[in-house]
Amino acid sequence: AEELQGAGPALACDEYGCRIYCRLLEHAAEDESTVRLLDSALAEVDVLLTHPFGHHVVEGVLEHGLARQRGEIISALRKGVVRAAYSRPGAYVLEK
Repeated sequence: AEELQGAGPALACDEYGCRIYCRLLEHAAEDESTVRLLDSALAEVDVLLTHPFGHHVVEGVLEHGLARQRGEIISALRKGVVRAAYSRPGAYVLEK
């Protein structure tokens, strides 16, 4: 995960980059470098929620991420639940 530092939300919104995030979450969610990488991506959680590929990262964090990270996502959903519900990717996150 250290090699990906600085990639942030751009990689999380990539067709293949989102899969890297998901695998890191499944296998190393509590690793310090993975946590830093996810924190930088979650700075743009509003974008990720409704992005065709970014929503996979958000779902992965909800399933495997730290409680603090899940809280950030839930807070963003509370602020924009209607916007999320009207987008297909956002609806997938709400189902999680």
